[in-house]
Amino acid sequence: MISDLSLMKIQVGTLFVHDDEERLRFINEPYRPEDHPAPVFFLGRTRCGLVVRFRYGELMRINLKKASMRDAEAIHRLQVESFLPLLRKYRDCETNPANEDVERIIDRIKQPHTTYYFIVLDGVRIGAIRIIYDDEVRRARISPMFIVPEHQGKGYGQDAMALVEDVVDAECWELETILQEEGNCYFYEKMGYRRTGVTREINKRMTIVSYEKSLR
Repeated sequence: MISDLSLMKIQVGTLFVHDDEERLRFINEPYRPEDHPAPVFFLGRTRCGLVVRFRYGELMRINLKKASMRDAEAIHRLQVESFLPLLRKYRDCETNPANEDVERIIDRIKQPHTTYYFIVLDGVRIGAIRIIYDDEVRRARISPMFIVPEHQGKGYGQDAMALVEDVVDAECWELETILQEEGNCYFYEKMGYRRTGVTREINKRMTIVSYEKSLR
């Protein structure tokens, strides 16, 4: 049985003429489609995920770039900068990613099911997202995702998550966040995640809450 997401991709492929990189060119009119330019941006939302397309020639402000082992130090710098304010706020010294050394990043990159992507804004790396993917059960875990403070709260995280759901062929997604960070909880719930009921108290200031999203 075809999924809603696959059906949406077929529909987009029928509605618009694409280039080789799946960028929109024209509306697929029967006569002279070149006279009918595609919209600048298309976002198709289904219960199974998102389909995101940009028009050819338009600047896609946010994109993802797969990282490699040689990018470990760059990932580490972004991670420390992104999580340091939370470390100062909650003093979770044993668990906060800002306290990790670069060797921890290297070890994760070596893991067979782990992939890091840089979150890139107009060609500049502003964060990263790590995906742990089990292809046998099509289950993916985000651990962690981060954007440097100066670019937080501008919608870039939402764009990055929409893009990664389009890249990774997962039926179920899971992640954790800080219960006391209400903005983070609202953000993930807006993206379709639901609380699993599992929580972990780190200290008196901070509790970790688990989220899950099903695309089945």
